[in-house]
Amino acid sequence: MRGIQEGYTLIELLIVLLITLVLGSVLFSIYLASIRYVEPWQREVALENAMHLIVQRLAADLAHAEQLIDEGDDTWTLTYVSGRNVHYSYHDSVLRRNDRRMHDDFLSAVAFHLVPSRLETQYALRRRDGVQEDERSLVQVQIHLALQSRERTLDVTTTTAMRQHRPWYPLP
Repeated sequence: MRGIQEGYTLIELLIVLLITLVLGSVLFSIYLASIRYVEPWQREVALENAMHLIVQRLAADLAHAEQLIDEGDDTWTLTYVSGRNVHYSYHDSVLRRNDRRMHDDFLSAVAFHLVPSRLETQYALRRRDGVQEDERSLVQVQIHLALQSRERTLDVTTTTAMRQHRPWYPLP
């Protein structure tokens, strides 16, 4: 005589397996669809972040530079007051600062130009006693940069001022 056996039949196990596979395939297809929508958005955010960081870094370098030298062939050198040089180059759709790539591999730099021009206005340095000590002119530098991803091209033109540094003498 057979006693009562506990457990599941083969049919019950196959039904549970089938239900699990159907739910898994539905969840996987939802995951794949979400990746298709998120990836272009991530690339666009990376494009905007790269543009912002490059322009911000370049403007900071220009603000602290004493001299801007156009070496031709899309290469520029900025010389700081301390004597340190920073090299910018644009070749084969890659923008580099001191031979380091400034943007991700999936982005390509479509255009990069620095156009310096002297501003007509001058500002005077004044000592605490109000006596005019020195006048310095500003050099205005127009930055044009275009970055491109697969979906979009972001083109920015901005202007920043580069100071003409002269040594400060101690006050009497």
